[in-house]
Amino acid sequence: MRQSLRLVSGLYLKLSLLTIAVGFLLRIVLLFNEQTTDLGFSFGEWLQVFLLGAVNDLCAATIGFAFLWLFSMSVSETKYGKPWGYIILGILVAAFCYVTFCNTIFDEYGSVAPQIASAVLGYWAGTFALRLFFKGFRSYWTTVWFALIITLYVGAILFNGLSEYFFWSEFGVRYNFIAVDYLVYTNEVVGNIMESYPIVPMTLGLILVTLVVTWYLFRRDLALADRLKGWRWKAVAGPAYIAAVLLAVWLLNFNTRFQDSQNVYVNELQANGLYKFYDAFVKNELNYKQFYITEPEEQAEAFRRQIDLSLQYGLPIAVHTRDAWPETVAIMREYRGRGVRGVFHAYSDGIETYRKLKECGDFVFGIGGVVTFKKSRLAEVAGEMELRDLVLETDCPYLTPAPHRGERNESAWVRYVCEKVAQIKGLTPEEVAEATTANAERMFGRPQNRPAPSHGRKIFDAPEANRQAAAPPCGGLPATAFRADPRELPPENATEVPENESSDHASPSSDNGLSRPERA
Repeated sequence: MRQSLRLVSGLYLKLSLLTIAVGFLLRIVLLFNEQTTDLGFSFGEWLQVFLLGAVNDLCAATIGFAFLWLFSMSVSETKYGKPWGYIILGILVAAFCYVTFCNTIFDEYGSVAPQIASAVLGYWAGTFALRLFFKGFRSYWTTVWFALIITLYVGAILFNGLSEYFFWSEFGVRYNFIAVDYLVYTNEVVGNIMESYPIVPMTLGLILVTLVVTWYLFRRDLALADRLKGWRWKAVAGPAYIAAVLLAVWLLNFNTRFQDSQNVYVNELQANGLYKFYDAFVKNELNYKQFYITEPEEQAEAFRRQIDLSLQYGLPIAVHTRDAWPETVAIMREYRGRGVRGVFHAYSDGIETYRKLKECGDFVFGIGGVVTFKKSRLAEVAGEMELRDLVLETDCPYLTPAPHRGERNESAWVRYVCEKVAQIKGLTPEEVAEATTANAERMFGRPQNRPAPSHGRKIFDAPEANRQAAAPPCGGLPATAFRADPRELPPENATEVPENESSDHASPSSDNGLSRPERA
């Protein structure tokens, strides 16, 4: 039992010290980053950065040790005895068959997720069968996986330090909700990273350093996997580790009280990046005042000017709001009864907001790939919305609908959105397509079919003939409507659109509205 406890406690100590060492070196490097090199720190702030930083890193390492702890707890000969061995094998086989042959959450996500899930479960079931029926394979299996898990731990610690450095160089902070959004738009983010950094040599270098560090620190431990068997040491180590995790969680939360310096870099440097990532994931938001110079009042005024332009030219507005629906409703109420109309792109709020906005003008609401997600509340909201108020969209390259989640979105996949809305409404896809197309044509039809209110504040004078210009050959909006500078407007007698003039643009307020920080 003593040998087993000594082995596990030694692994925990080494991995914790490695985490603290990498965190210490990272903080030194970040202090000499171009964003912080000119800043002055007091003695107390130095203590916060390095002393509290080390404590935070130790707490994160303690929580992160859970995966190796679970592996250690699972090393046993008992699970191969009758009937437990056959029960476990049956569960693994059933899970493999379910993921492979049934419609699961992996199929909803799309891409290669179903294949990966099937491969992992198939591998696990197959190797467990080998261990169950061939005793000689068990010791070999434990040793290999013990060495692999330790290597992955070392690689993860080093990789996190490297990725935090690049994230800091880009944004001047530890992980925040931008990093969380990177998990959503993986294709786009990975493509951008591949184009921006020398990934291949960096990856090879990281693998080499990982192997060297693992061999130097853990070469004597790798051959001792058999010491993890038995239950007596687990009866002691199990409760002790659970207590340590609870203490670490409490201490991490407690230490956030000290992140109150007027110097934002002090607060960021003393924090642990992985805990910041978890915190951003839970809160699901960015700090507006910290990351955005533009004040909300200025953004709201710009939104009002765009609405005024749309009213002046008789054009619909296109609004993209994120996490600012109460503010959006408040502004739209200022224009109630003035003839404002348009589309709320990528609508993401509830049914009450939808009803309030409908009272303010003639609006349609863009429904995209999110409605196909299994846990999305948008499906419930869309079910209560009137069909005449819906238009369909994809928002390429983002928000890819099921079953293609994880892939780059494209316009052709709007049919999945249509099929989902049809299912929700109890209609055929053809009926939904016809209705939503009619809604779009009603909102963005030919100028002669539109009312021409001009109740907003006049931004600039423009000749009447320019506002009544003929529609482009494609039947879209008049080309003259897209020019905000009166010096660019054609002469008053212009009645035709130049052949090279494009009509595939948005209106003056297109995709501009009131929004809190974009999270990607």
